Amino acid sequence: MMMITDDDGAFDGGGDWGCRVEEMGERGGGGGGGDVFKSREKLMEWVRNTGRSLSYAIVTKRSKTKNGYVSKVVLMCDRGGVYKSVKESSKATGSRKINCPFEMVGKYSKENGYWTLKVKHGEHNHPPGEYMEGHPIFKRLKPNEHQLVAELTGKHVLPKDILGMIKECDENNVSTIKNIYNARDKIRAKEHKGKSLMEMLMSHLQDKGWHISQSIFRNCKESFTTERDWNSFNVMWNVLVESQTWTSFLQYYKQLQSMLIHHQDVLDYLNSTWLNKYKEMFVFVWTNECLHFGNQTTNRVESQHAKLKRFLNLANCTLDKFIGHVDEVVNSQYTIVKDSFEKSRTVVMHKHNLPMLKLLRGFISHEALDIIIAERRLNRSHCRCQVRKCYALPCACEISKYKKAGQSIPLDSVDEFWRKLELPVHCEDITCDVELESFKKAFDNRSKPGKKSLLPKLKEITNPSIRFVEEPDVKENTRGRPATKSKQKNRTL
Repeated sequence: MMMITDDDGAFDGGGDWGCRVEEMGERGGGGGGGDVFKSREKLMEWVRNTGRSLSYAIVTKRSKTKNGYVSKVVLMCDRGGVYKSVKESSKATGSRKINCPFEMVGKYSKENGYWTLKVKHGEHNHPPGEYMEGHPIFKRLKPNEHQLVAELTGKHVLPKDILGMIKECDENNVSTIKNIYNARDKIRAKEHKGKSLMEMLMSHLQDKGWHISQSIFRNCKESFTTERDWNSFNVMWNVLVESQTWTSFLQYYKQLQSMLIHHQDVLDYLNSTWLNKYKEMFVFVWTNECLHFGNQTTNRVESQHAKLKRFLNLANCTLDKFIGHVDEVVNSQYTIVKDSFEKSRTVVMHKHNLPMLKLLRGFISHEALDIIIAERRLNRSHCRCQVRKCYALPCACEISKYKKAGQSIPLDSVDEFWRKLELPVHCEDITCDVELESFKKAFDNRSKPGKKSLLPKLKEITNPSIRFVEEPDVKENTRGRPATKSKQKNRTL
């Protein structure tokens, strides 16, 4: 999209809202003739669709009710206004508000029975959004979609399947699985007449070392006679894995040896299968010395496999359905990634609103800012530069230097990995000239029978409906002897 900015830094998003309103009036796009709308819903639908085409999200600023009906609605950019903190909260909160001046006013005429729209200020003070997935107004479910969620939830359809059906009906839908869960919660709360559901308290298994833990469980659990001994062993093993220094690793290993003095088979299994061969790949004292950007899981393939199985939800699945479910998993993750990118670009978390981070906000991911804030609280004397080594982010001693000099943390001190807030777009032309030339040479060098064998393959590529390979006939019942002599004769032919 072409982005236009005035000398004072204002953005019109590649299109003027006033011109759009005039064009709508000329086409009668409001549905009521001229520049009017038959209803407030029609007005809001046009405003949001137009805003989306310009990559801006427009929301309601305030409305005015007169004699029991809404007579006026003031619209603004979702980045308009200034955040006002009411009270402190333990939740991680943030705001995308940067006092954007964009504003439009819709008024209802009771005498004429229609709505009119006027642009009061048609410019923004920020560039258009990159991904609409990061704007809550666009992720919100429409009334018909909310009704579909209610119906399918009553039929025990899984949330991921509900989301898939909604996206099939509307290819522009950018809702995430979280929107489906939120809608289900509201539906259930309404069904329970406002009563909250019982909160389930359960501990979540750590992602780190899950594959190893599962293997240890299968091979070592039976060696412990009581649950208490097994739990104690698990605690000691996790402490060993999370050793931060070589000295502490040796100390915890000796404690593990003492604990397993009557379980030599378990100690032998841990040494031969994991510690002797792979300790450098999962024990913290080694992994903290290499760049991993926080990804220390030992089962990336298995975790994706488990996620795919949740989407399948079937013991058996045909190939065509399987490919469709793989596509659903990828699209779901793709939407979540774009949502995360747009939030990092536009939403300022209140805990990130520090002078030291002013050069980083909006240019690196929220996760990176969280890591820097946690490192900022660390005493410089305790810094082992692990954040610099493992995450390629400023560590405690670096942050201390910037703080002492009264400087903000520069953007170039952050690795490019954390600065990627947009997905790569491959615009280069893709050609097959080289491959076709190579095929022609190979074809010319073939014998006559060889040329005949290659031609059907080329025809299958250019015309997939033509298939030269057919499935063999399968006999439904091949067991036993045929009942009549005629059938015996047919079988021998």
